[in-house]
Amino acid sequence: MHSSGVGRPQGFRFSFSCWPSGLIPHPETSEPEPKTQLQVGVFDKVWVKFVPKKFQNTSLEEVFRLFYNKPMQDSFSVANLWHDPTHQESFLEANLFLPEYLGLVGSDSERSRRKANFLRLSLAAFFVGSFNSTFDGGIGPWQSGLFCFYDEKQDIVPLEQQPFFINDTIGLKSLNDSNKLVLRCKPKH
Repeated sequence: MHSSGVGRPQGFRFSFSCWPSGLIPHPETSEPEPKTQLQVGVFDKVWVKFVPKKFQNTSLEEVFRLFYNKPMQDSFSVANLWHDPTHQESFLEANLFLPEYLGLVGSDSERSRRKANFLRLSLAAFFVGSFNSTFDGGIGPWQSGLFCFYDEKQDIVPLEQQPFFINDTIGLKSLNDSNKLVLRCKPKH
């Protein structure tokens, strides 16, 4: 990854983990698209505390059944961020948000548009803190903020081995190859 100092993209205000499509008008409407934190998802029991009380005893192994259904996807933002690595097929089929923004599903034209939009950045910088556990108080696992995520055995897989990087579906590989991608982790003190 790019190792020199952190810079600011020319012509864009770019904040920590912010999807750039929120900063550039949609070509057909000229209206800005919604800003979204770009990450690989969350998979941590602590996120279950955000569901209604009657579901809070749901096990981590069963949360996907709760989150990967249309009513929850349409009304509950945590469900849109849920990425169960042990149920990847369900994630790709039922999660209405992350697979599309990671370029794993959707029409070729939408994927191309998002990727071109992302590549307009002169620099993309993402920062997280490292922790002794997987949960940092915001994203679980915290490595998701650097595009690393669990495999089906729940071992962390680095960015360079992620399908969206290998296939360059959102432009991370292109940015990295052009020295325009900065990923930083601040160690816990």
